[in-house]
Amino acid sequence: MAPPTSAQTPQGPYWYENLGEHDFQRLCAAIIVHKFDKVRCYPVGQKDGGRDIKRKTAGGDLVYQVKWSKNAVKDPVGWLTKAVEGERAKIKRHVANGATRYILVTSVAGTSAMAKDDTGRGAGTIDKVDKVDEVIEAFRVEFGLQEMECWWREDLDAHVVNAPANILWRFQKMLAARRPCASFLRQARQNSLSTGSLSSSAKR
Repeated sequence: MAPPTSAQTPQGPYWYENLGEHDFQRLCAAIIVHKFDKVRCYPVGQKDGGRDIKRKTAGGDLVYQVKWSKNAVKDPVGWLTKAVEGERAKIKRHVANGATRYILVTSVAGTSAMAKDDTGRGAGTIDKVDKVDEVIEAFRVEFGLQEMECWWREDLDAHVVNAPANILWRFQKMLAARRPCASFLRQARQNSLSTGSLSSSAKR
């Protein structure tokens, strides 16, 4: 019997599986708030109406929907299709209310192995990316959105690696080497707080 893939078998440099659904949403919210202005985060663990985070932009509302998975996904295209279809009515309602962009943020890896093609071989990475893009574009047209995209695990990794120390400190359960990182994060957080205090003094 193959070993189960669960929160005990994390993937990649950041172990989002260790966070659980609610803290993963909080992590995504913290990163988006850090990067952008005019962001509204909705309560975790409650009915969200198909949007966990919303950002006001000059071109209309940008809706973020967060999807966490404790298990590895072998078919990202199938997973994406099912995830968006499950939100179809809510997305249409957001568009009717002024949303022009939609981003699905997930812990699922976008380059996982997919089902074999007609030749019996696994689909190549470029083929996978092209297929995912085709699915997203079809949904974008259906919903009448200006833009639609998915932040896969790899995309989120790129945001996390540039996150400030206080975010990493808050969500350190996702760090692969927590013990070696703990002292570094502690020092980085103290330096960040000291820098903030100096900045406040300078303003006064």
